[in-house]
Amino acid sequence: MIARNELTSSHRSPGTTESSVANWSDYAYDAIGNRVSSTRYTYDDFEDPPRVAATATYAANGVNQYTRAQQTGGPAPFSTEMNHDADGNLIRMVSYGDANCDNALNNFDTARSWRR
Repeated sequence: MIARNELTSSHRSPGTTESSVANWSDYAYDAIGNRVSSTRYTYDDFEDPPRVAATATYAANGVNQYTRAQQTGGPAPFSTEMNHDADGNLIRMVSYGDANCDNALNNFDTARSWRR
């Protein structure tokens, strides 16, 4: 496989504090370099194995434009759909899900929309 210098993992450590929670993420790509998934992990001194904090998947169309991003785990599951015009410009994004992170879908979780 040809290396494309894709970010495959990132790590963040808190340094020396009372809480020694560390976070890291892993990323996966398709054959042409589109990100297809990411997984974020957290770990502290009392957890073994580390827990999955959030998992996201990404979908692209036939011309490699992202059409959907969906987080299926974590405190705020969400989905974002993206539309493009005939020239390939991003013209619309609609996000919906647990916008206020209360682990419930309710009237505070309205769809967020952006249109060019």
